[in-house]
Amino acid sequence: MRYAVKVVRDNDQEKLRAHENEFQILSRCKHKNIVGAVEIFKDYFKNEVYQVMEFVEGHEILDTIASMGCYDEADAQQIYRQILEGIAYLHEQRICHRDIKPSNILITKEKRVYIADFNVAKHVPL
Repeated sequence: MRYAVKVVRDNDQEKLRAHENEFQILSRCKHKNIVGAVEIFKDYFKNEVYQVMEFVEGHEILDTIASMGCYDEADAQQIYRQILEGIAYLHEQRICHRDIKPSNILITKEKRVYIADFNVAKHVPL
């Protein structure tokens, strides 16, 4: 299995804790259309957080559309359905992504969609 590592370097401890929070929220998500979280490593002496994530061999959705020109209606329906399934799952888990936009939607050449970047996501308690 291949992994991606998101490295965050910041002297602001509050921002580093926010990235830990992002990882905690993402690690609770187990859905085919949500990028998977694997592990987190913290080095407070260097002011770094390392998030190990599932590697998605794809591109942001706008880049894919730009290279193709457009999707046909059947592909667009399939892609849109996957995005909505991912968002519905998040809402069932009481998670609000708060930053759904094309740059946070990844798509593979097989047209599988992944929602990524949970920097500003929040868990909404009951």
